[in-house]
Amino acid sequence: MSIAYQAQSKETVVIQLVNPSEIAIVHFDDMTISQEPPLIVQENHYDPWGLNLVGIEQQGNPEHKYQYNGKEKQEELGLAWSDYGARMYDAQLGRWHVVDPMAEVQRGWTSYRYAFDNPLRFFDPNGMLEIENDGEVVRSSNSEEARLMFLGFLKRFGNQSKEGESNNTSTSWRGLTSTRLIELGAANEYNESSARNRFETFSRKESGFDENDREFFSPEVGRFIKPDGVRKVYEYGIDFPFKPYRRTKGYISFFDASTAKGTIYKSTDNYQYMAMIDAISTIAANRGNFTVYTTSDTEISPTLIEYARAKNIALHHAKAYEWGDTGRIAFGPAVNLTSNTHGSVYSGAVPRDYEPSWWVPASYIFP
Repeated sequence: MSIAYQAQSKETVVIQLVNPSEIAIVHFDDMTISQEPPLIVQENHYDPWGLNLVGIEQQGNPEHKYQYNGKEKQEELGLAWSDYGARMYDAQLGRWHVVDPMAEVQRGWTSYRYAFDNPLRFFDPNGMLEIENDGEVVRSSNSEEARLMFLGFLKRFGNQSKEGESNNTSTSWRGLTSTRLIELGAANEYNESSARNRFETFSRKESGFDENDREFFSPEVGRFIKPDGVRKVYEYGIDFPFKPYRRTKGYISFFDASTAKGTIYKSTDNYQYMAMIDAISTIAANRGNFTVYTTSDTEISPTLIEYARAKNIALHHAKAYEWGDTGRIAFGPAVNLTSNTHGSVYSGAVPRDYEPSWWVPASYIFP
């Protein structure tokens, strides 16, 4: 026979064995009393800034150190700071004690702040930059810079889990060729034509150019061309009676994307690229820009570079890269080929000027 009893907190239990029979003699010679320890449970409560509300908490044994926001609590020297990776956070003050590694992104705020003084709306996963509760990096005058730098930090150093383990990998950039682009498209049910069109749309958005729906005339080539993207120049003023206006003054920059394997010459696609450079020169009075985003196996010929230089048009070229074999794509910097430093076509190994910086995030080109 066995009897089990669950004692309540701070309760004393007395066990008595009694033989109520006056006739039979009972010997209790095989009796065992055992105690099973209770299940270890820890319950933590915090104020919005992460300070423990000790009076209503239940202490674990041993105490689980990963608490507020899943960060490890450091209790050496009685400081009770939380390790966020880049910095230590002091919940007693709601502040950091060292400068934010990304302080230049939010110059209007003190770098010792936590969650923009609003921890109900924001949180800081790594001690480097706040994120809204919907997972978006906060927007600011430098929002794109902030997004790139923050996601790059996560990619390089890894995002810390609750157990303090890093999910960082040893993956690196590799050129996205036209063949690889089509393979990725096929894996996501895109045919070759749709995959190339998707690359053009994706690259234009990544470049920051506006979508273009109009044609421009090239006097030298003698035909109209339609670039994938444009950057407009606006004129601002006030009309009578005191009505402000914004008019399109002109188009100073064109954008085009190419997935053609090989070299782009002046005669490529019925002199399309030559026509674009000439059209920009005509519109912008020899002070415009032409930016081309391509797959990594596409080059621009020296003759086209020299033609742009003669027209006083800055010709920029950016190549696409894939992060390992993940299908996540990023572009390297748009190198100015018409400058004195980059005046000739590249061949062989991709120069470092073309590679994306280590902090540039990679995005899925095929949703």
